[in-house]
Amino acid sequence: MKNNHISASYHDSLEAWSFADTACDIVYRKDGKELTVHSKIVGVLNVKDGEYLFGENGLAIPMDKLVSINGVPFKKQ
Repeated sequence: MKNNHISASYHDSLEAWSFADTACDIVYRKDGKELTVHSKIVGVLNVKDGEYLFGENGLAIPMDKLVSINGVPFKKQ
């Protein structure tokens, strides 16, 4: 499993964004490019190959690909 553990402070931010039930600007890397999506955060879960951020409409982003949410850079432990 990949080591993509979220820092405690960033995890707190993820929970706040999720509970706020508002869409966020999520920036992540895919195929060498940075992409931005506007989605509500549904949750963060560990699956067999690592941690994922889940959003609306089936959005699933591996945490090791996450760049920032609402302008706040992603932080690992």
